[in-house]
Amino acid sequence: MEVLSTIERKTPNKYPIGVGLRPFVKPECLHARPGDLIEIDRTIFAEWGLYFGKGEVVLLGGDLMIGRTTSTKVVKRKLTDMGNVLVRVNNKKVPAKNRSLISLKAKTIIQNVNKLIGKTVEYNILSKNSEHYVTEWKYGHGWSDQSRTALQSMTIFSTPPSPKDAGIAHEQLSESIKSILQTQNSIEDLQSSGAGT
Repeated sequence: MEVLSTIERKTPNKYPIGVGLRPFVKPECLHARPGDLIEIDRTIFAEWGLYFGKGEVVLLGGDLMIGRTTSTKVVKRKLTDMGNVLVRVNNKKVPAKNRSLISLKAKTIIQNVNKLIGKTVEYNILSKNSEHYVTEWKYGHGWSDQSRTALQSMTIFSTPPSPKDAGIAHEQLSESIKSILQTQNSIEDLQSSGAGT
């Protein structure tokens, strides 16, 4: 199996090492290499995928914001079919280093992920979300910084959920995110119709 296309092998990295995170760009402008983690901006949370090569990304499929979702499929999609989103390469090198983790080789990552495409996997917005999966695929150990932040926020504003209440916490957070997104969409609709001026 050819992992890197000729173009991807010869394409230099446009961003020098040490400059921090790359900016978000339209999917067709993304410069990624197989095995890179792709952060997909979804307004108040990030969806995550793993760059497979030739403009394709492997990620979790389905409507993951439905509170009762407990499983989903691993799918491969063209980045340009992701809709009106912004994306960037974010290999989470600092969090990985803080955990004493190093990336698996790109060829190994792609071979392992290729075996998962089409498989059903467990899903929970707090304990097994797309960020957990892509970091596990790349580093062999999964984690989610945005889940940690969400749990910390839930602790500040309410009683923290216990580990055995993960399903309830998942539903509460999902409903909160949906409510915020619906409010934002309503504001944008008002602004575009001129009613908000």
